[in-house]
Amino acid sequence: MANGKSIWKSKSMEECSEKPKQKKLWQRSFFYWLILPLAILLLAGLALTGYLYWFFNYRKLPPPPDVEPIRAQLQTGDIVLRSGVGLWSELFRNNNEHDKRFSHVGVALVEPDGECFVIHAEANDTTGSGTVYVMPLADYVRDSDGIGIARLHTLDPAKFAAAVRKYEGTAFDWKFDADDHSSIYCTELVELALQDIAPDASLKRGGYGIIMPESCLDQRYFTEIAIQK
Repeated sequence: MANGKSIWKSKSMEECSEKPKQKKLWQRSFFYWLILPLAILLLAGLALTGYLYWFFNYRKLPPPPDVEPIRAQLQTGDIVLRSGVGLWSELFRNNNEHDKRFSHVGVALVEPDGECFVIHAEANDTTGSGTVYVMPLADYVRDSDGIGIARLHTLDPAKFAAAVRKYEGTAFDWKFDADDHSSIYCTELVELALQDIAPDASLKRGGYGIIMPESCLDQRYFTEIAIQK
């Protein structure tokens, strides 16, 4: 009987000693699986907020290109390639496979009096809202640190520009799905207009099936025009 009490007492002591260990293990698990990840997310959020505040308020930008030499070279239907200074520009530049100069494209519209505009698909960096719209060339150039021009050599530039104008007001495509035309991104606009006047035309796709800016230098359709300084 005494022996039985001793065994029961021993088991009770073991159970009591296990409880603090289990509590410590639970506390450690709680820290590693909940508190630590939340702390990391908080620090990452603070770092991102700080970066965005610096990006939009204190970042020093290089001067934009002189618009006059660009204006002098442009013809209606030209592709106006831009090396942007926006939040996502570096990402798009680097995702070009070969030619990493440009991050965005638009199409030139030159009025009879020589006034130049660019129609393009663009969204606001912070709100994400955007459409296909027309803006003055000077404003388009102002948001860049480099400009290129590509000119159609196999198709009618005037018909191409007219085809582009049909998409004015279409929402910007943040999914970058070139097969869904309910919304459009910049290079998708170029391909759609090409296909409107030449149904078999297509531009090369890069990673994830996205048409990258370098595709608008495709020598099957375009010739790059040197900008005279």
